[in-house]
Amino acid sequence: MQLEQVKRTGKDLQETASSSDASAIRQQLSELTSLWDRVNRLKDRKSKRLEEALREAQQLHKSVDMLLEWLSDAEMKLRFAGVLPEDEQETKAQLLEHEKFLRELSEKEKDKDATISLAQRILAKAHPDGAAVIKHWITIIQSRWEEVSSWAKQRRQRLDDHIRSLRDADELLEELLAWLAGLEKTLLSLETEPLPDDLQVIESLIEDHK
Repeated sequence: MQLEQVKRTGKDLQETASSSDASAIRQQLSELTSLWDRVNRLKDRKSKRLEEALREAQQLHKSVDMLLEWLSDAEMKLRFAGVLPEDEQETKAQLLEHEKFLRELSEKEKDKDATISLAQRILAKAHPDGAAVIKHWITIIQSRWEEVSSWAKQRRQRLDDHIRSLRDADELLEELLAWLAGLEKTLLSLETEPLPDDLQVIESLIEDHK
């Protein structure tokens, strides 16, 4: 090692040098050793920072990949959710399934926030050459997330509106059936009544029937 060789050489020179030269050599060796120690400490600190940066970069890469994969699956589910069913029971089943998806979306939001937070921490200390890539991924994640969230809300609103319209239609049908049943009862009751002999009364009954 060169430092050790320099130290040995310095010690050898001290033995043959004058008192003043030996003192200068000792001073120079002390300064050299101190400088070497400082360089080593800086080197160790730099190594730790680089190792930490590597771990964070690997973690960010993994988190981004997992999040984007989940968002792609979510987009496919929402895009191919199918047409709204004609009966209330099937609509309820779809609504329950969508509520399950919304809970999963809420849970996944924690991962999204953590990933963006990590990216922003890395961005704060990133080299300008790497900053553009990190900013790009932050933008991609945020835009994809907002798109999926918007689709999910629209799907929920459509299901809610559809189930209300089906229930309104059922209520209207029930009212119509009840009215028809009452009308049928009235007509059957009138069938049993004898017709009057008076022409004017008959004409009046015809008008009432119309």
